[in-house]
Amino acid sequence: DKNMKKKLFICILLIAAIALSSCSLVVKDPAVDAARTIIDVDGNKVNKAKVIQVYNANYERQLQMAASYKKMGMNIKELTKEELLDASIQALIRNALKENKIEELKLSELTDEELKKLEEDSKTLFENWKSQMKTVRFSKTELEGEELDKAVVKALNEINLDLEVAKEESKRILLEDKLKKHIIKDVSVSDEEVKAEYDKLVENDKTKFEADRSAYGKAVLNKNDTYYTPSGYRMVKQILIKFEADDSTEINKLNSAIKTLEGTKGKLT
Repeated sequence: DKNMKKKLFICILLIAAIALSSCSLVVKDPAVDAARTIIDVDGNKVNKAKVIQVYNANYERQLQMAASYKKMGMNIKELTKEELLDASIQALIRNALKENKIEELKLSELTDEELKKLEEDSKTLFENWKSQMKTVRFSKTELEGEELDKAVVKALNEINLDLEVAKEESKRILLEDKLKKHIIKDVSVSDEEVKAEYDKLVENDKTKFEADRSAYGKAVLNKNDTYYTPSGYRMVKQILIKFEADDSTEINKLNSAIKTLEGTKGKLT
């Protein structure tokens, strides 16, 4: 019931707050500490290492989003450490619930075609992570080619992101897609219902974006689906003028120092 769910959620947050705290009265074995269960959804357990991995990935994503907005002359309200941890735990709980349903319906077995798709999707996802990391941490670097690629991969590894994690994430997405298709396989929708829903989405976006014009720009930057474009928005190209070599070197040093600080100040260990 609702009370039990509320109590479960509170317990999870209390456990997480204690387990993820950087303060400790006793010296812990890092491996044992990382393996501690933080979330348990009907036997589907999530350990501390996984929670920290998801938190740090979300933190990095928030930095990327802030950097994207900054380039457009916009700012976003960044989540606090506590809010980000809460959001990460909530996402892991939802994932665990879906994983349990997938196992119950025996949807986890993959065909040869699905395995091939999984391999391709995981490589694409990892390349996307690398591209995002370059934007946030290496946009003004002088590194090139193999050296740049190694530095980017190292930066991803520092927040526990690698090709294996990309495979896990791609598999989760693939299985959730199978679950969604299984749930809606017997659902039928008429053309009239589709149009009515579309018109509703258009009207909702129109109300929202006309009340706050910047909301449209934020939605586009977040790659959210939009159904109405307010007047006044235009796509433009940015013309960049290269700095002198000495100025560029000095700027790169300063940006590197800033990004190092930004990349570590909010992480959990």
